Amino acid sequence: QISKDKIPPEYKFPQPFDASVVESLYPILHEKHLFADSTILADNRLKHEALELFPVKLKVTQKLYSLQNDGASSEVFHTACDFKGPYVVLVKTFNKYVFGYYCPLNFTKEEKYFGHENFWIFTLVNDYGRSMIFKIKAEKNFIALYNSEKSPCLGSTLKGKEDLYIDFDDLKNSCSNVGYAYKLWDSKIDGSKILSGKSSDWEFNDIEVYHVE
Repeated sequence: QISKDKIPPEYKFPQPFDASVVESLYPILHEKHLFADSTILADNRLKHEALELFPVKLKVTQKLYSLQNDGASSEVFHTACDFKGPYVVLVKTFNKYVFGYYCPLNFTKEEKYFGHENFWIFTLVNDYGRSMIFKIKAEKNFIALYNSEKSPCLGSTLKGKEDLYIDFDDLKNSCSNVGYAYKLWDSKIDGSKILSGKSSDWEFNDIEVYHVE
């Protein structure tokens, strides 16, 4: 009988199955299929940062709309996205800034405000050098989302009080001033610049809307 110690390593039997190894790999394997077709989160490090930042742990992501593929049109946006919530909306501007929001309700063409406590705006790449989340204020959650036959708006629709508005028909009308309905947790953060460097007149690389579970 040959001693196991004398068997060359390449001929030794495999080690017993170690479930802990599989468990340690699961987050990596699980993340791989989330936002797999995203141009905005194509960098795996950025995607990992986003998934770690989000308060909701996602299991499924399905792209419904992208600016690059579908063009700037509120009609196309509604056709692709209405009644398919919850959503994660991703935005990239100026070849740099990455931000977006989580919407737990459905997009519709109904002209009215909708409230929910689980809305939040996020920024992944900004001039502050760190990712952040801005949750809807408890006292303002009744205006978390304004649905419209054109383009939805987060927060107030009053000029200068839009926390985040993306105009799918005329992108240059898009704007943001986080802090009215969504909470800036640090007074040093400039709500008009945190998402895209300035409050309006953005140059868009892409917008992606995902159904998530």
